[in-house]
Amino acid sequence: MAVACLGAVILLVGCRGGHPAHPLPDDRTLSFVFYNVENLYDLIDDPQTNDEEYLPSGKKKWNEEKYRKKLADLSSVLAELGGDELPEIIGLCEVENRQVVQDLVAREVIAALVRELALQSQLVARTESSWTLRVEKESLANPGSRERLQAALADAGYGVKLSVDVGPVSDSPSRRNAIVAASKQKAAHELLLADPFVQEMIRDFGAKIVPGSVKSL
Repeated sequence: MAVACLGAVILLVGCRGGHPAHPLPDDRTLSFVFYNVENLYDLIDDPQTNDEEYLPSGKKKWNEEKYRKKLADLSSVLAELGGDELPEIIGLCEVENRQVVQDLVAREVIAALVRELALQSQLVARTESSWTLRVEKESLANPGSRERLQAALADAGYGVKLSVDVGPVSDSPSRRNAIVAASKQKAAHELLLADPFVQEMIRDFGAKIVPGSVKSL
């Protein structure tokens, strides 16, 4: 098996230049994820890496379609990391070079930040021509994410100018989603407890419902 020349690459998703724009409050927690991407190679023959298998003429018959699918599969996983919030730091293992990381970033991490901006923001002001959103994480207020979300809104029929400020958020789509999910989870747990067979198992055998084992549909 080919071995990537870079053992690990760190993507600083939530920080600019590797350092927060402002000192973090004492109660702020940074999340870190380490992910083995399992041989992320481009199509270019690099004499400095063992990439022979991952060339168009190699054993894997590596081509543009397979490379793009690999990026798409990885991006789907990265988009789900941390649920509605991306980790501030993502470590990648088994990547060939900086370019493949940049390709991955260009495909999904930026898109995930736009998705996170939409989920984590609160609409605090609205006119016919402009909307103002508020987010708590400064990394979400970057111009690139704002412009992409503005373009997505325009495609959906909302041709407004979007502005984003940073501050406390009391309501957002992600918070509403969390409330709905918690309500469904509670209802599923109560439904299970009301089942006669479950009640019999608890009464006669001391059975217990393992915390976290009940999932709502």
